[in-house]
Amino acid sequence: MVGRVRIRRRSRAVGMVALSAVMVTSFAGAGMLLDAVAARAAISVGADGGVWGVNGRIRAMVRIGDTLYLGGSFDQAVSPNGATSVPRHNLAAIDVTTGALLPWAPSADNPGGSGVAASGAVFGMATDGTQLFLTGDFTTITWTAPDGVTQTVSPRLRFASISPDQYGSLLDLQASSDTRQRALVLSGTTLYIGGEFAQMDGQARTRLAAIDLSSTPPGALSPWAPTANSSITTMALASTGNIMIGGTFTAVNGSVVQTHLAAIDPAGNAAPWAVHPAYKVLSLVSQGPSVYVGTGGRGNAVTAFDGVGHLLWTRHTNGDVQAVGFCQGQVIAGGHFGKVGLIRIPKLAAFDPVTGNVDITWQPHPAGGTFGVWSLLGTSNKLFAGGDFTSVGGQIAEHFAQFSTGPAIVGVSPTGGPEGTTVQISGKTFTGTSQVDFNGTPATFTVDADNLITTTVPLGASSGSIHVVTPDGTATSPQTFTVFPTIIGFTPDHGPVGTSVTITGTHLSAATKVKFGGYPALTFTVDSSTQITAQVPPSAIDGPVLVSTPDGDVTSAGSYTVTPNITNLSVNSAHVGDSITITGTTLLGTTDVSFNGAPATSFVVNSRTQVVVTVPVGATTGLVSLTTPDGTAVSPTTLKILPSIIGFSPTTGPVGTVITISGYNLIGSTKVKFAGTNAVFTVDSDQQITATVPIGAVSGTIVVVTPTGSATSVTTFTVT
Repeated sequence: MVGRVRIRRRSRAVGMVALSAVMVTSFAGAGMLLDAVAARAAISVGADGGVWGVNGRIRAMVRIGDTLYLGGSFDQAVSPNGATSVPRHNLAAIDVTTGALLPWAPSADNPGGSGVAASGAVFGMATDGTQLFLTGDFTTITWTAPDGVTQTVSPRLRFASISPDQYGSLLDLQASSDTRQRALVLSGTTLYIGGEFAQMDGQARTRLAAIDLSSTPPGALSPWAPTANSSITTMALASTGNIMIGGTFTAVNGSVVQTHLAAIDPAGNAAPWAVHPAYKVLSLVSQGPSVYVGTGGRGNAVTAFDGVGHLLWTRHTNGDVQAVGFCQGQVIAGGHFGKVGLIRIPKLAAFDPVTGNVDITWQPHPAGGTFGVWSLLGTSNKLFAGGDFTSVGGQIAEHFAQFSTGPAIVGVSPTGGPEGTTVQISGKTFTGTSQVDFNGTPATFTVDADNLITTTVPLGASSGSIHVVTPDGTATSPQTFTVFPTIIGFTPDHGPVGTSVTITGTHLSAATKVKFGGYPALTFTVDSSTQITAQVPPSAIDGPVLVSTPDGDVTSAGSYTVTPNITNLSVNSAHVGDSITITGTTLLGTTDVSFNGAPATSFVVNSRTQVVVTVPVGATTGLVSLTTPDGTAVSPTTLKILPSIIGFSPTTGPVGTVITISGYNLIGSTKVKFAGTNAVFTVDSDQQITATVPIGAVSGTIVVVTPTGSATSVTTFTVT
């Protein structure tokens, strides 16, 4: 059965609906409680900041990637603070990520037009992703050549195809009409157009036409030629494949039953549609099996229909509903109304698509201008609104606003830190958060407010984006959070150059450098993400251990002590009083050198790798040790201390004379010889021997023999 919805004015905002008896039941089942409220929308209440606008009405919008193309009636683009204007005539492009005005700047004009058509306004826009299709009042398109200077003015009678490239290059596709083209919708390779025209490309087409984009050349007029007896103001592609049309018409293909809203099949026939609005349709959108319609005149409302026109619900407003869109599971309606039912929600409102309940928490409040919102476009992460308004929520929004959808992360503080770091996430729509993760690793968190979460970097987290998961969607941080490496400890905590040190921590797998006291290790091995093995370099000094990774540097809490080390002695044997060179590492600051326990009284530290020392009196064969504030090093080999004779007395005498021989390292002497003749002797001490000149002795040197060697006197003993 075919019905018509008629809404008559009453003194109260909840109007009266006149339907056939059959349709009353259907209508009542849809719910008429105009102040019923929906769940909170996943769309920000406040418009995004820093977004350019224009100085006139925006009637159409289309998005390709991160670029939003605007069409309407304006001659300037306006900066976010309203202080700067840049020429843009009826067409402009905005970067939806940054809000910046883009250089794309073709111009739509009507040089010979009169009245409202003189502005050359753009009324409709569509895209196949490679080109933009425009309809409106314009008769010429001006575009700038790739040289950035040459401007070309080309005739285009109320339809044009423009490239989304930076120049806004005009393309060859044409569909000329005698008067205004208003709306268009793309289905496959067919572009359907509606408006007020009577001819298209010189052939009769009464307010509806279609062109074939797959023809050779593209743009041949399609045989699709339904007719409407008055203006087509809006069009949409239904899930059934039918073309939904809305406007001021009261007959389609001559049938007076088709009033204000109709479904036209691909053959051009009016498809069955159960209920038609009694008043003009200004806007419509198709989503899934449903069609949502905005009406005006004396029947201001948002109405939902199923795929064959049965009424699902209606919500009355006190002004025209000039735009309807769908975003984040909500029906969005815009216009110049101030109320929805009895609820004050000016010019922009959200509805549950199933029940029609209005979301009273989502009230952006567009203001300024006379007629409010004229166009809406919902995408996966943004809602765009254009119209006559000049502010949203008290903030400047020159005829254009964009709203982020779902949760959003605005900032993270700090932007990096080790596991266990407390992090604050600022943004919006955090209520109901079910998960926070760092590059996929779940973290503990607290939702402090709808715009603030406090969380902790979890164990096992890696550098990457932070995600906040809510019932309304998932938000991703705009910047990477860097998980810094950590050093838990190292062992041993001291040792000489060349010592193998095991460093334990977290996030060490990408280590590029290890330093000891600021000096890089020449060799290190990354054993795992939690362990590095490194060798203390020759240049190392006392200080913390540092590990460098692409995610940052980390320094140990404790210091590694580089102990001294003796690698070599310049000689294997020496006499008391000889100078020897000790070679090693970390020898600066030497405070003591000892020879088998006997401290040297004279030494010089030449460098961090060399000490020159005099063998002291009392030195005996054994190891040489060296002490610094960081520890004691011992020579890798034994130094043999040779005996030495420094003198004897008397220096002359007959056989049997008792003489005293003075020297060093004399203990253990096994022989004393006078010019080769063995003598009887007594070792009095390490530095003295008493011997008797033996029978047969002749004048000559005295020799003392010990287990470590022999010593010969410098002077001769004279036998008298």
